[in-house]
Amino acid sequence: MVLQNSLTTIIQQGNALLRQNLLEEAEALFRECMARHPGHPVPKERLAHVADRRSDFDAAYLRYASLATSHPNHPAGYVGQGNVLLRLGLTDEAREHFRRCADLFPDNAPIMERLGHIARLNGDLDAASVRYAALRRVHPDNPAGFIGLGDVLLDLELFDEAEEVFANAVERFPDHPVPKEKYALTALRGLDLDTAYVRYARLEQEHPGSPLGCLGLGNVLLALHLHDEAGEHFRRGMERFPVNPAIMDRYAQIALLKLDYDEAYARYTALWKAHPDAPHGYLGQGDVLLKQRLVDEAEEVLAEGITRFPEHPLLRQRYGLAAMQRCDFDEAMSRFEELVRLHPDNAAGYIGKANLLIHLNKLREAESHIACCLQRFQQNLVLREMHALVSFRRVRYDEAHSRYEAMDMYPRATAGYLGLMRVLIRRRMFDEVHGMLLRAMTTCRFSSSFLKRVIGVFMEGLITNVHIHKPEITDLIIAAFVRHKRDGTSEICHDTRKHWQSRLVHIRHLARAVSSQPGNAGSGRMRDGRRSLLVFGDSHVAVTFQNLQQFAAQGVKAWLFAIPGASIAGLGRRHSTLDLIPKIEKCLLKYEPDYLLLKFGQVDVEYGYYHRKYVKGKARLDFAQFSEALIDGYLDAVDSLRKRTTLAICGINMPTVFSRESFAKRTQDVILFGEGQNDTVNYYKLCALQPSVVQRTKMSMEFNKKLELGCKARNIKFIDQTPLAMDKETNLVHEHLRDDNDVHYMTSDLHKARFIAYTMERLLRE
Repeated sequence: MVLQNSLTTIIQQGNALLRQNLLEEAEALFRECMARHPGHPVPKERLAHVADRRSDFDAAYLRYASLATSHPNHPAGYVGQGNVLLRLGLTDEAREHFRRCADLFPDNAPIMERLGHIARLNGDLDAASVRYAALRRVHPDNPAGFIGLGDVLLDLELFDEAEEVFANAVERFPDHPVPKEKYALTALRGLDLDTAYVRYARLEQEHPGSPLGCLGLGNVLLALHLHDEAGEHFRRGMERFPVNPAIMDRYAQIALLKLDYDEAYARYTALWKAHPDAPHGYLGQGDVLLKQRLVDEAEEVLAEGITRFPEHPLLRQRYGLAAMQRCDFDEAMSRFEELVRLHPDNAAGYIGKANLLIHLNKLREAESHIACCLQRFQQNLVLREMHALVSFRRVRYDEAHSRYEAMDMYPRATAGYLGLMRVLIRRRMFDEVHGMLLRAMTTCRFSSSFLKRVIGVFMEGLITNVHIHKPEITDLIIAAFVRHKRDGTSEICHDTRKHWQSRLVHIRHLARAVSSQPGNAGSGRMRDGRRSLLVFGDSHVAVTFQNLQQFAAQGVKAWLFAIPGASIAGLGRRHSTLDLIPKIEKCLLKYEPDYLLLKFGQVDVEYGYYHRKYVKGKARLDFAQFSEALIDGYLDAVDSLRKRTTLAICGINMPTVFSRESFAKRTQDVILFGEGQNDTVNYYKLCALQPSVVQRTKMSMEFNKKLELGCKARNIKFIDQTPLAMDKETNLVHEHLRDDNDVHYMTSDLHKARFIAYTMERLLRE
């Protein structure tokens, strides 16, 4: 390579190579430049910068230290050392280093800016504001003070004040792209998406050589949930900035958001190949593998990343999450504690430990830990959400309500919004929930991830009969799903959309099962020759029977009453279903049906048994004895109903949750809700002691067999739907009827028709 004689020209050539990510060529150029100008500090500083870009932090630190030694009156070496410490996550060491630098160079702008930045990193926004104000006062012609002060205001979500600061910076520094990017970011953070788009477009037009406009426009498209448009935008951005890691990372994230795991992995691999000396590729590959629950492969990738970047906090956080996914909780705790030790000023390790404690249901310990963390990281939304979640899990709904309400609302922080809805549902404040959903729908479209979580909240809330008391809520959610399916089907894969749709149909059927009865039911026996049927049961009634047209096709008029979470014997604070007997008797008087069909017992077998065994201390409780006592009480209680109509009892459904971990987590949640505040329901114990799906299926079949014998002894009709659901080869529930996230059968209208026809044929059989 032929070098120009001018030092300035050589430095410009080297910087051009850096912009193209040609680090080896830049290193060679700067070395030759340093040989030609051995006493000049700039070539040394550039060589240190190359090592820093290559993430060779040891070499970078040594080169900056050499520069500081050879040029003690030149601040670049000192600033470079401090920045390397920050890159390593050593915030305390960096803060002390820059304080010493401030003694040597009290009015140096980069040093003043770094001290403000560190205060902001540590969550001390007051100190950061003071330092940035001082920087702006001492260096009014440097944009760093304006940018830093505006960032603090953004952290505080004081958008109007931040807007004013950044507008002033744009006016004072018209040729600088960063103030314009921050000005646009303020509109984006404030969800003024039209204004944000215009500002980012202007930034891209005025500074075509900067990737900031491209990144910002793509982020606006993502905020609008236009994932396909954002993907195409970032693809074009990669053509303009082929080695920009932020654009490549965003492009890969979009594939991950759309659950296209193969494409996401390929894009993160391309990022890793383009930037082997940066951690982003390892992080992205690990995230893709963890999403697919390929834990061994994820740990291998993350371990390799940690070997190359041993101080990187996010790699270690994902490493801890991987241990959690394979249920090695001791190892996960060790990894999170190691992360805290290495990065005491980074919230990632503290959050990981809190998440693990909540997962293990060590709620008092989690409460104490999070309270301590919030003293250090007061503005951290994740920790605040966890603080509220602990109150919710401990059934302290007033406390949880106030904590969630103190958080930011949708769509800036969906966790707080969804948490507050969950609390309001449990407190049966359904009008407030309806109002919140209406505001959310007018503020911003439901994203795929938000819609998924809303559906989850309402599936949890079925026990409160929210779908009955406020059917408008169900209508809103279904309308949002229909619109999402019509306008944004490419955001989510077919299987995921099918799963959500089945859950929504479940909610709608539960609502109709009760709300349709007053309008459709005329009292008195049918006079048109049809038989009539009254059905009472738990939520499985809606999933199995909600197809009134099929009942009509069988010559039967049916009324369905589905009571989610209903159990024969009760669960903790929940009352026994047998308390429904007076209500059933009233319905018998009102509708005068020919037949009464009861379908209870699922909650008792799937959860009640473990509640007594692991919470009530009856460790030696035998399932056969439990079943016999349960069935005797059940049949004794309903025996009086036979005087008014023909009584039939339906057996329970077979287990659909196959994963031991998923079933243990669900059991823990159900028991906690029934029991109230109880930190002793240990996930470890449930995961280790609960039987496999094969054994649980045998237990359910055993219960149905004993129930059938009991009914036969009392001359009560018994109907077992199990043959319709079972795979004869595995003797487990058919794959198309089960979902590991749902205890109900995944039934279509065709499936329901089969279940109804099968049931009615046996019910009407003399």
